[in-house]
Amino acid sequence: MLKRIARCGLLGLAMSAGQPVRAEQAIPPPANPDECLKLAYDLAHAAEQRKLAEAVGEQAEALVSKIEGQCDANQFPEASATALELQRLIERGR
Repeated sequence: MLKRIARCGLLGLAMSAGQPVRAEQAIPPPANPDECLKLAYDLAHAAEQRKLAEAVGEQAEALVSKIEGQCDANQFPEASATALELQRLIERGR
């Protein structure tokens, strides 16, 4: 799933001036499905860059899939909440 998102080649939404969003910051809900998928892409890319342990990588993949489903269902506030959960997982890296 992470590789499928990475192939999308979408630009970064979750990055602010090249810096990852910190877990203590809220991730604003995307305005539309494209922004939502950009958010999922950015976080999937961040997870791949961190080279997480296998179990954590699997959790990250599951959360990315959940975000994608929420994007498809136009559940943008829910996608934002899941994105924050994923961001925290990536930052912990365990």
